[in-house]
Amino acid sequence: MLAVLWYLATTRWKVSPLLLPNPLRVLGDFWDILKTGEFLGDLRVTLTELALAFAISASCGIAAGYLISRTQYRIRVFEPLFSAIYAVPIIRSCRSTCCFSGWARLQDRARRDHQLLSDRLSTVRASATSTRCW
Repeated sequence: MLAVLWYLATTRWKVSPLLLPNPLRVLGDFWDILKTGEFLGDLRVTLTELALAFAISASCGIAAGYLISRTQYRIRVFEPLFSAIYAVPIIRSCRSTCCFSGWARLQDRARRDHQLLSDRLSTVRASATSTRCW
């Protein structure tokens, strides 16, 4: 259903291809990428990073769980903390982690860069609609 709406939006309702490209063209470009295999290097890097992140987080979690479970005192100290962490929605904990780790500045920079890109894109669109070279 979503694909049909996408196709109708790009063909019948004349949504700008800058905003929403035609799904047939997207599928064609995707097929070209699959045929050439140019995505394999990027896929390898992504899967390697994913495997490393999983290995690091799993080993740290297992080590922390083992160390905490060795004494009754540590269990009584950390169990309420873990219960409180489980009560926090994941989206809130991600933002908090970003703030505490210093990634908030990177997010602000990304937000500013995105706004700058949006402003430039709207300028290009405005100049393209006013000149109509095609």
